[in-house]
Amino acid sequence: MKRVLLLIGMLVASVIAGKAQDSYKITGNVTGLPDGQLVLAVWDGQKGVVAAKTEITGGKFVFIGSVKEPVWAVIHTPDGQPVASFMLENAEYAVMGKDAVTGGGKAQETWMKFDAINFDLARERQVLEAQYVQAEQQGNKKQMQKIDSAFQAFLVDIQAREVALLKQSTDNHAAAYVVASTMNGLPLARLQERFGLLSSRMQASGFGKAVAERIAKLEQLEIGAIAPDFSLPSSDVGVISLHKTNARLKLVYFWASGDATSRVRNVELLQLHEQYRPKGLDIISVSLDVNKQEWMKAIGEDGMNGWQNGCDLQGISSPAVQSYCVESIPTLFLVDRENCIVGKDLWGINLRKQITKLLKK
Repeated sequence: MKRVLLLIGMLVASVIAGKAQDSYKITGNVTGLPDGQLVLAVWDGQKGVVAAKTEITGGKFVFIGSVKEPVWAVIHTPDGQPVASFMLENAEYAVMGKDAVTGGGKAQETWMKFDAINFDLARERQVLEAQYVQAEQQGNKKQMQKIDSAFQAFLVDIQAREVALLKQSTDNHAAAYVVASTMNGLPLARLQERFGLLSSRMQASGFGKAVAERIAKLEQLEIGAIAPDFSLPSSDVGVISLHKTNARLKLVYFWASGDATSRVRNVELLQLHEQYRPKGLDIISVSLDVNKQEWMKAIGEDGMNGWQNGCDLQGISSPAVQSYCVESIPTLFLVDRENCIVGKDLWGINLRKQITKLLKK
């Protein structure tokens, strides 16, 4: 009888454990949050969705559900105030404060290791920034250079630690998430290196697919590649199109009226346009503005009416901007008559030299 009862107990425990593995439970007890509703949003690399909503009373709340594979999750208030973020998998979690999360499975455990690296980076950055400001106020340029060099050296060390952890976590969703969440701003070669550290299973995950798509876009923006075409409403009546523009050399320029650096670059480009337009240079400016009046006003103030100006008033969400992976402005690409990219990320004397060289051919 004892043996039968033991076997039954083992069976029940197995069933309970099995159910726990098929679902997640997030229990929260966070002081300072108003009663009302909380939202659980998730991102799998391909899309972000609201996975669930629940009520919070006296700081206490519970989310119960399931995921097919680990995803990035954020708990936030209806007005978007974040409460906690973590790798969500079918496991139990406890949220005791802002980003104070315990529990989870292998993906969350690995993410915590990556997060520790992020914490070290943030802490060191804060310390060095304070030292830099002090040195700047004192006019101590030598000390400023020393601090900047120290931070660059620290960045190299941080990146090495992150790569080492990626190598140890090649088949973990947290590693795939880290590569996907940090891919913007990385040069192509470095992103390809990090993507190559992931297992084939992680490369095929939602996070991996996002990185692969980013790599494909960046490859289309390499020197020698055919520049992505676009059509945009013109500041004049009509539409501007990159591939339909017939010029020996086309300078594609991304900017915005509210960006101070862009307004300075506008003056530089005006001088270049006056000098090289007779030799075959055409400028196509693509604005990230969302207000037509501000865009048009800047064009007039900066004397940009002599070249093509386009804007669909969608800002960073503009398909043209997205196709060129624009993350900071101003930025530019040089494109030849065959729409081949022949230069990018050039300013000042380097831009002038490249234009002179290309128009001599």
